[in-house]
Amino acid sequence: MLVGTNIAGAFSLAGAFSIIRFRSAEGDPKEISYVLICMAVGLASGMGFPLHALIIATVSSTAMVILERSGFASPNDFSRILRITVAESLNHHDAFDAILDRYATSSRLVRIRTTELGSLVVLDFELLLKPGMDEREFVDEVRTKNGNLSISLTRTGL
Repeated sequence: MLVGTNIAGAFSLAGAFSIIRFRSAEGDPKEISYVLICMAVGLASGMGFPLHALIIATVSSTAMVILERSGFASPNDFSRILRITVAESLNHHDAFDAILDRYATSSRLVRIRTTELGSLVVLDFELLLKPGMDEREFVDEVRTKNGNLSISLTRTGL
């Protein structure tokens, strides 16, 4: 809208936005949004549309404050990936259900694969842990159940 029918201005503007977006260090999408909004306000101001610049700044700032305070799209601190290695002789289909029910509000088996020429099975679970639960206690219970084989509990969304 600000560039109008000026094709050269439109292409130079697209180039400027591309440089900012793809040449800057990878960051949070929120940071990139701020940069792009500032560019839009600067473009409107530079082209002699101060009212448009004020409207863009006001609307976008209000939207960003509302999204920030509401926690929209913020990562979940309780989401984890649990990777358990078990012996192939263990019935892994329901072996960990009781432990997962005690420590997680939801759990889902997302992958099963074999390793060590089929003698071990690696189970990957997506978990949503209960708030306030003790992760060390949880890992110790799983470790006891899988016979001290490898266990990994990692955060998702980092």
